[in-house]
Amino acid sequence: MNNQPLVYVIILNWNGYKDTIECIKSLERSSYSNYIILVIDNASTDDSVKTLKREFSSIEIIVNDTNLGYAGGNNVGIKHALLQNADYILILNNDLVVHQDTISNMVKFSEKKENIGLVGPRVMNHNSDTIQSMGLRNIYNNTGSIIGKGEKDLRKYQEPYKVDAIVGCAMLIKRKVFESIGLIDERFFLYYEDIDFCMRSTKFGYSIIVLPSAVVWHKEMESGK
Repeated sequence: MNNQPLVYVIILNWNGYKDTIECIKSLERSSYSNYIILVIDNASTDDSVKTLKREFSSIEIIVNDTNLGYAGGNNVGIKHALLQNADYILILNNDLVVHQDTISNMVKFSEKKENIGLVGPRVMNHNSDTIQSMGLRNIYNNTGSIIGKGEKDLRKYQEPYKVDAIVGCAMLIKRKVFESIGLIDERFFLYYEDIDFCMRSTKFGYSIIVLPSAVVWHKEMESGK
């Protein structure tokens, strides 16, 4: 019997099976064992569904009839994961490569405190030694900025720290957060829904943490093409 919390990894795909395949293969190398990969296909017009089913027999795939965008597409997966008694939901863009210890590190840290609601990784630019995001700050006074963007010196980012928000390309979210605040707001078809979700989570008393020891590499903008 596996005593690890169950993590549902939700990957939204839209005409991007090549990136999705690379993302899934990186997840298959994970040191964490109790996870399920769920691909939500947002009405792709290419061979995504056929190709993914051929490549991976162990993943779950839900095919939407129409493109529901980031919020609507992920909500389909979130609803399914909650029905399957997921303890955590890890939302990933399909154009990510995930370090083998990222899920393990994120879950282990999240389990430390009840009020930790969301955990984000260190997001690195793909094929680069520069940071893409280490969370967002000052989003409540209209001077919001992305922490660490473009920096190369990782020594200053060693310990976990609290932020106002994390970027939606990679978010580990506790089940109880959805039970408290609901799903992602579908009025946001694409962009800003992650900020809204984080702000709502904070209002309910959940902490949002960036964990530098959890690492992903992001091919920014590939998933939205």
